[in-house]
This record gives sequence, structure tokens and C-alpha cells, in this order.
Amino acid sequence: MNKLFVTSAAVVALFSTPALALDVENKDGKDYSIYIGTSGGIDTVNIAAGKTQKGMCGVICTVSIEGDSREFAVYAGDKAVIKDGKLEIMKK
Repeated sequence: MNKLFVTSAAVVALFSTPALALDVENKDGKDYSIYIGTSGGIDTVNIAAGKTQKGMCGVICTVSIEGDSREFAVYAGDKAVIKDGKLEIMKK
């Protein structure tokens, strides 16, 4: 009986954990390159005008876009929005 309880608790914990990722929404009318910095280096991802790119990084990373010299540290559950050529971070 004890094994069943432990297994059930593990399954509940697994499926109730929120996604560890950053979503980036592009509200502008032009495409952008997004720079995602992690311990493994910097990745460049393109995001089309009016689109949202999901699952950009894990627990913590840095994010910036072309044309905006600012760089932000973001955490799991945060959301980034590109608007008027600027990157805005919505904290969870």
C-alpha cells in the first residue's frame, strides 16, 4: 500500500509541475531575431511578425532582440513581448 501511495504522489507531482519555459510574443509588424543565452552558449531564433514562439529556454536564461541593446535575465514562467521595437518582460 505504501508503494502505491508514493508512486501516485510522484505521478501527481510530475503532471502538476508547470512548464519550465519562456514564451516570446511578437506584437510588431516585422520579424525579429531573438538571442537566447544559456550555459551552453547563445542561440538565435527568428520570430515572425504577430507570432508567439513557445518554450525558448529552461529554468533561467538571458534574452535580447536585434535593435534593442538591453538584455534581460528571465526565469521559468516569465513571458517576453516584443512591442514597438522593444523587448518587455512580464514576470510570473
